[in-house]
Amino acid sequence: MSNLEEMNENQFHDLALILKDALLRLTSLMDDPPYNYMIFQLPSSYHLNIRIQPALAKMAGFERSTGICINPISPEKAAYDLRLQ
Repeated sequence: MSNLEEMNENQFHDLALILKDALLRLTSLMDDPPYNYMIFQLPSSYHLNIRIQPALAKMAGFERSTGICINPISPEKAAYDLRLQ
């Protein structure tokens, strides 16, 4: 299927069980890390793709999904912090 709108009630239930199992395993194996969901879907000609990515580094959902890195520190703050080194 290409998007969540194509799913029936039973498929949603099964997806919920799969996601619950995946998150419980992630919690157990990686000491309950924060994570991001990424859902890729189109109206047609693409398969539904749900990714769960642990946020183990400073990158968050936007950076992971787009490949564009955001620097949350102002240049003035960075210069100040670097002077302290």
